Amino acid sequence: PSSSPWNYKPNDLLKNVSVGLSNLGSTCYINAIIQQIFHIKPLKDIILSTEFHDSSMIALHDLFTEMEYSNKKYIDMNSFISNWCDWNGEPINPKEQQDANEFLTLLLSRLEVYPNIYSLISGQIQTHLFNEEKNYSSISSSNFNSLSLVVMNQNCIKDSL
Repeated sequence: PSSSPWNYKPNDLLKNVSVGLSNLGSTCYINAIIQQIFHIKPLKDIILSTEFHDSSMIALHDLFTEMEYSNKKYIDMNSFISNWCDWNGEPINPKEQQDANEFLTLLLSRLEVYPNIYSLISGQIQTHLFNEEKNYSSISSSNFNSLSLVVMNQNCIKDSL
């Protein structure tokens, strides 16, 4: 149903179509990771509500804001790309293909200084080692913010864990 001045329904005006991101040559790896992070609602909401101080994270915040509220079909990535820096603090080259996992690792590492955000995307994994013959057991813990999973020939994510 459509709204009229006398039959106003706020839900009729809610945006329900995702906005795309322009590819500036070889930025599809960035676009894919940003779209995935953006569609994790708790993570998106906290990024939108956080005041950042580093230029890369400000660029991410501004991009998420535009993605959330824009009526455009796609967002021009030039502003984000010109403000996002690599591991060495250098601007990234949009014509140079990079690895999506490396970009994700960089993004997640930048979130470590924001505990309220990082707690949403990090965890702790325990490794249990047992040797019955030598009556030996060991338990060690390590922190993680992403896990590599084998998905080939698996029926579901739980089978990969």
